[in-house]
Amino acid sequence: MIDSAILRSMIRLNNGLVLITGGEGGTGGILDRGEIFDPQGPLQMSFPEDHVPTGGSLTFSLKASMAVDWTCTAGTVTQDGVFKAPIIAGDVWIRATKKTDATVFVQARIHVYDVAPADISYARNPILCTLNQAISPDAALVGGGNPTLFSVVPALPTGLVLDPGTGTISGTPTFAQIATDYDITASNGGGSTDTVVSITIQ
Repeated sequence: MIDSAILRSMIRLNNGLVLITGGEGGTGGILDRGEIFDPQGPLQMSFPEDHVPTGGSLTFSLKASMAVDWTCTAGTVTQDGVFKAPIIAGDVWIRATKKTDATVFVQARIHVYDVAPADISYARNPILCTLNQAISPDAALVGGGNPTLFSVVPALPTGLVLDPGTGTISGTPTFAQIATDYDITASNGGGSTDTVVSITIQ
C-alpha cells in the first residue's frame, strides 16, 4: 500500500508514464520524457518506458544529492537502478528512497506484460505412430513469449496426450487411424498462436 500522507504529487505524462514524488513540500514539474522533478525535493528519476515484457529489463536514471536504496514490489532491481521484470504480468512499483530518511523518495509504476507466443512448431510433423507402441515425446518449439497453456482440437487419439504446460505430445496409441489433423494452440495473457499437426497410426 502507498502511504498517501507522505505523497506530494502525482503526474501522468502524455506518454502514459506515472511517477510519484514524496518528501518535504513542492509540486512536481515535468522535465522531459519519463522524467519528473520536485523543485523543492532532492530526487529526480527518469526511465525510457512505462511498460516492459515479462522477464525484460529497464534502466532507471537517478539524479540525487544523497545515497538511496532501490526497491520494487516484484522482480528485482539493482542498486544501480536496473530493473529485471518478473515472469508474471502485472503492475510493479519501483522506488528510490533516501537512505537516511524514508519519507524522501521517488517511485514509478511500471506495467509488466506478457509477450504473445509465436511460430509454434514440432520437430516431428507429421507424426507417424505404430499401434500399441509408445512414441518418442514430441516437444513444442515456440517463439515469442512463454506460453502458459497448450490446448488441442479435436482431442488427440486414444492413448496420446498433450501436456498443457509444455505442449509435448507423448503416449501409446491404441487405435489405428488414417492421417488426421489436430490444431494445437499455445497461449498466454498476451495472445496465442497455433499450428496443425498431422497424426497417423498404423
